[in-house]
Amino acid sequence: MTMKKSILLEEREIHDFYIHDVAENPGIVNLDKKDYEVFSSRYRPLLLVAVDGDSTLTELLETALKEAERHVAEMAGVIVSMSYKPGCDILMEELSGMSDVFGKLSENDTEIVWGMKQSTDIENNRSVALFVFGQ
Repeated sequence: MTMKKSILLEEREIHDFYIHDVAENPGIVNLDKKDYEVFSSRYRPLLLVAVDGDSTLTELLETALKEAERHVAEMAGVIVSMSYKPGCDILMEELSGMSDVFGKLSENDTEIVWGMKQSTDIENNRSVALFVFGQ
């Protein structure tokens, strides 16, 4: 299984990644500049974990969350941007798994905003970018 993981900790780098890789690329479920502005007005951007691989979106999201938990004690909010290559459609099992992961986050009172897009810019079949915000 091929998987590539990147971590950004600097607020400016997190912001720039969001603007260039998420907000400026419309999706099926859109995330825009306003989503980031709303979160960053209430919380501080702490971390970005980007995971690109041939696994399911659920597995990539779980990998990103485990990595985030190594760096951040409490997540007040997360923005999740999920991408998939054309021809590698999202399966119902993936949607169900993502719903379970989001449910666990919301049990901890973590605010969640998510989006999904088709992209030819990712290296593998799937990609998850997890933006973590805290106090």
